[in-house]
Amino acid sequence: MTNLVTWFADPLAQDPSIAGGKGSALARMVDSGLRVPDGFVVTSHAMDAMTPTDLPELLAPLESASNTDLDAITLVSTVVRDAIRAAQLETDLLDAIRNAHQRLESDAVSVRSSATAEDMADASFAGQYESFLNILGFDEIVLCIRDVWASLYSPRAIAYRLQTGFDHGAVRMAVVVQKQLQPDAAGVLFTRDPVTGARRFVASASLGLGEGVVTGEAPADQFQIDPDTGAAISSHIVSKNARVVSLPSGGIERAEVPEAARMQPALSDSHLQELWSMARSLEDLFGRPQDIEFAVADNAVHLLQSRPITTRAAEDAADWEEGLDTSYTWTLSRMTFFLEGPMYRLQLDSGLAYVDGLRQCYEETASDFSHNHIIHVMNGYFYIRSPDEDSTSIVQRQERHAAKCRAYIDQGTTNYQEEMVPRIQQIHKDLRRLARAGTSIPARVKYL
Repeated sequence: MTNLVTWFADPLAQDPSIAGGKGSALARMVDSGLRVPDGFVVTSHAMDAMTPTDLPELLAPLESASNTDLDAITLVSTVVRDAIRAAQLETDLLDAIRNAHQRLESDAVSVRSSATAEDMADASFAGQYESFLNILGFDEIVLCIRDVWASLYSPRAIAYRLQTGFDHGAVRMAVVVQKQLQPDAAGVLFTRDPVTGARRFVASASLGLGEGVVTGEAPADQFQIDPDTGAAISSHIVSKNARVVSLPSGGIERAEVPEAARMQPALSDSHLQELWSMARSLEDLFGRPQDIEFAVADNAVHLLQSRPITTRAAEDAADWEEGLDTSYTWTLSRMTFFLEGPMYRLQLDSGLAYVDGLRQCYEETASDFSHNHIIHVMNGYFYIRSPDEDSTSIVQRQERHAAKCRAYIDQGTTNYQEEMVPRIQQIHKDLRRLARAGTSIPARVKYL
């Protein structure tokens, strides 16, 4: 067996078919002279060598399956993952991993997925596969590598590939093993505004490991940076009462931050300047806007990952009045007003769903509470107005709804119990079905 392990500095590691999306990107970053924690890649060839020979037959039930076919997905996932975990690893592979680990000279490492279908420009597989932080010892590293391989066929990953049309048999898994930093702060930076697409750098950083930002376990400061000059556009410093840290025995945990340190910015001005310079270099290197993970350790910024932005088209923000009917008066929604800035993508999605509910309520009841339901979203800001409607139509709907509610009360029940509860129960039932099928969280939000 050859090419079982390769180092970031090896030109071979720049091949995504060998090192996967994450590994090949890190190798290109190292080749460009950017500061990346040292590491190696257990190549896709290593997994090929111990993948079940009858894999096509094992995957056959998926040929006619959809991403909500729970039985087929669960059956295939269980059989394939069990086979991967039970496979005997060749001595050559174990020796290659052991030698690389010894050469790395790091007690703690991260073990991260790097699939050949990962970090792509037209699809995001972020979060679909397993990754592990602060792993100690050779035996634990090997166990984590097995779990990363097996995660290629988790119900969640299978469902996502069915949803996006990727060939299960064509996707392969490499594994990145990298020195584990013990950072003072870490976070993510987008080289385009993730909400509006505006051309500005937007960073979120927490104290401790970046896992706190990714999972939301740790409060994060927000920074906006001019992409051309590196000048700070804005900063929002929050009280950071918690952080994610490494444990001496391995693994990570959420820990309390001393009160005196909570309002200290996670990133200094010099760190922001260094991060800005690195982000510009990454855009030049990869030729498109980037989603970057970083950590600050030993008073320097280290790059942990860079992948294309896929959440929205990375274009400059449109004019503020594009698509706006200026013959009406629009009001800034309270959902935006209290944020003191543009809405994040999840907030925007939630707001759109909320306003759609207001629209349905108004169409049925003409309630004053729901009359402001016509929306205009621009650059992450939410504007609303009420519809043009004659008073006769409004009164008729209000009276009709009031009569229906009185009829329910006369029957000893309510409009909520008879009409709303069944709708809510059906939504919960559908969401549970999607969750059991392993459907990705973005798909569930889209469903809502």
